Amino acid sequence: MTSRREKRRQKREKKRVEKKEEEVEEEIKNLNQENNELKVKYNELKLKFVKAEREKEINRKCRDFSDEYEYGNRQEVKKKIELRLDVKNQSAYDAQVTLSNMDFPKDMEYLRNH
Repeated sequence: MTSRREKRRQKREKKRVEKKEEEVEEEIKNLNQENNELKVKYNELKLKFVKAEREKEINRKCRDFSDEYEYGNRQEVKKKIELRLDVKNQSAYDAQVTLSNMDFPKDMEYLRNH
C-alpha cells in the first residue's frame, strides 16, 4: 500500500504535469496564432508583388507602344489599337470616352491626347 507521503508526491507530480500540459497547450495556441498572422502577411506581400509585376508589364507595354508609335508606321499602330480596343467602327466621341476611361501610367499620360 502506498504511504501518505507517496500519495502527496504523486499528487504534486500530477499537478506539475497538468501545469506543464497547460503551458504546452498555450504555447501551441500562440504558435498557431503567430502562424496565421505570418500567412496573412505573406499573402499581403504576394499581392503587392503581383500588383507590382502587373504594373511593370503595363509600363513595358506602354513604353513599347510609345516607341513603336514614335518611330514606326502610325497607321499600323492605329489599326492595332483599333483591333485591340474594338473601336474600328466607333464614333469619334465614343473613342474619346473609351480613351478618357483608360488608365495610363503617369509618364505615358501624354498618349491620351495624341
